[in-house]
Amino acid sequence: MNIETVGHAGLLVRDDHGTPVLFTDPWISGSCYWRSWWLQNYPAPELVAALQRVRYCVITHEHPDHFHTASIRVLGPDVHYLGPDLPNGHIVPYLSGQGLRASTLPAFKWRAIHEHIQILSIPLFNGDSVLLVNTPSAVIVNLNDAKPRRGQLQQLAEGLEAAAPGKTRILLSSYSPASIVNSFLRHDERVSLREKSSYVRYIADNPTRLLRPYTRLDLRTGVASFVPPEQYRQQEETIVPKVQAQEALDTQVSFDDADLQRLAAKLNASRWLLALMFPRGIGFELEDTRLRYSPWSGLLQRGTSSGDFVLRVPAQAFKDAVQYGHFGDLGTTMFTMVVLNSGMHPRRVYLFFMLVTLHDYGHTTSFRNWLTWMRHSIGIHGWRIPRNLSQAEPVSR
Repeated sequence: MNIETVGHAGLLVRDDHGTPVLFTDPWISGSCYWRSWWLQNYPAPELVAALQRVRYCVITHEHPDHFHTASIRVLGPDVHYLGPDLPNGHIVPYLSGQGLRASTLPAFKWRAIHEHIQILSIPLFNGDSVLLVNTPSAVIVNLNDAKPRRGQLQQLAEGLEAAAPGKTRILLSSYSPASIVNSFLRHDERVSLREKSSYVRYIADNPTRLLRPYTRLDLRTGVASFVPPEQYRQQEETIVPKVQAQEALDTQVSFDDADLQRLAAKLNASRWLLALMFPRGIGFELEDTRLRYSPWSGLLQRGTSSGDFVLRVPAQAFKDAVQYGHFGDLGTTMFTMVVLNSGMHPRRVYLFFMLVTLHDYGHTTSFRNWLTWMRHSIGIHGWRIPRNLSQAEPVSR
């Protein structure tokens, strides 16, 4: 049995016969986040063919670098897709609406996907989830972008020691910030909330063997191989014209009254909290368009972009984010810049993106949804890893 890292955050698990059993977080073609993210190494055709034969695909959360719909179309309709149990979750409803087989994984319950493989989903309060994969010789802990508290990681370690004692543990975790933590400017100088080294320290407190990107690991022997950087399959000849086409859209877009109404409605959902956090307002610089939002009046003003902070965003991306209700995605791009005015601390702006993301997910669109999200968050606060691996029920079809 072996595992292989694929694409961006993808993990492929094969059984002892080489049969593809499980794939996670599919992004294997194209780009995401308005063509600002591209893969370092696109999978070869024979690897894509193997992925198309996989039995199950788990999508840990809704960000497009993990829930990449174009890649799902490449995988095809024969895969059984699985998503975490999250309040107001869109993964399973969307895939089911596309005519695909899709099921929700119950939280903190082992489910069998193979004679020798069980999986367990751990949802988090912020819309992410952790995936555990138990095999005969190793337990895989796929944190992806999640950053659980130290106490939760300790509960996880204790639970795995009881459920799968003595097994090798393999950890998959992001190694750099996938957010705006390094996108702040003050007086034209970069202000960073978090460095890459902090991600290494997060996972390396205990003795850890660090593997290379695009690794295949034999779970029984521990033998690993990897794709050297000089053999990465890149697509520069197709990337450049697509980026240029995206940039051309930014010069043509315009913002009408309907766009401003949608933006005001999004911001007004947290209006009074924003008034306390940003009393001077929030500015937007969108190519040639300047906007200022006043939380006290709940109105947008054209022609000025003053405020406690200013978001600099390409116009087409901003218009799309507002139109489709994924404003929080702007905080994960490689082009959004945040200009900090006066003594504004970047953590306040980070909190702003958390607030709009909660609204994107529907958690703050009604009092009922908010209560549902709060109950969910409290219920998953403690990590209870069951021991009954041998009694794991098969995934419901």
